[in-house]
Amino acid sequence: MRSLAVFLIFLGLVQSQFIDATVCSNLQKVCFDIVHDSFEEGLFRAVTFQSGDLKGGEAYMSRVSLRAPRNTDLASLTPEERLALPVDGSRPLFSIIEPIVEPLIANLLNEDLLQVLNIGLGAGSVDLYLNSLEKRPNLTTVEIDPAMIEIAREYFGHVDDELHRILLDDGLEVLKRSREAGKTFNFLIIDACAGTEYSEFICPVKPLLSAEAVNLIYENLDCGGMTSLNVLSGSEEIEAFIEEVNV
Repeated sequence: MRSLAVFLIFLGLVQSQFIDATVCSNLQKVCFDIVHDSFEEGLFRAVTFQSGDLKGGEAYMSRVSLRAPRNTDLASLTPEERLALPVDGSRPLFSIIEPIVEPLIANLLNEDLLQVLNIGLGAGSVDLYLNSLEKRPNLTTVEIDPAMIEIAREYFGHVDDELHRILLDDGLEVLKRSREAGKTFNFLIIDACAGTEYSEFICPVKPLLSAEAVNLIYENLDCGGMTSLNVLSGSEEIEAFIEEVNV
C-alpha cells in the first residue's frame, strides 16, 4: 500500500534585518536575497524572494538556524562575517519540515538504508535536516533551477557525498526515467515551489498538479512507500486543490 500526506502552509510576509547577498534566477526571472536575523532562540539565515505582488514585503523560502552564540550581535559583523557563520540543519525553523519527514524518520528505524527522492531543493532545509540525522537515508534531491543549487551550496553548506546528491534536472523527467528503469523509492518528498508569483498556490508548481504527475509519483513508490506533498498557499481556498490530487 502506498500513501500520500499533504501538508499546508499559508504564506506570511517578513522584513529582514540584514540582506547580505543576492542571487538572481534566469529561469524564474526573480532575485533571491540571503538574509540574517535573530529570533528568541538565536540567529538564522534565510532565503527570501521579492515580488511586486508582495507590496514591499518578502517571503521566506527557507530558514535555518546558525551555529553561533545566542548573544552574537549581527550588527557588529560585516556581511562576509555573517555569511561565514555555519548553519545548523538539525534545528528546523519551519514547522512544515518536521511533519514532512516524521514518517520518514520512523521508517529509518526499520530499513537498512531508506531510499528517498526529494523534488525541489530551495535552500535545502529538508536536506540539511535529513543529513544531520544519526542514521541518514540515501537522499537524491532534484532541482530545476541552477540558482537554487548555487544558493544551497554557497550559503547553506550543501555538499554531495555517498548518501546525498543534488541533481540539476526536471523532477517530472526524473520520475519518468526512474519508472522506465524500474527504480522505486521508499519515500518521496514533493517540495517544488515557484518563487515568482504570489498566488493561490506557490507549492507545488503547476506541472506537479497534473494527473500524470500524481500517477508518476505513485509508480515511483516502493510497496509500502510514502509521499509527503508540501502545499504553500497565499489563500485559504485550498479545497479545490485537495480534490484535484484526489487525496
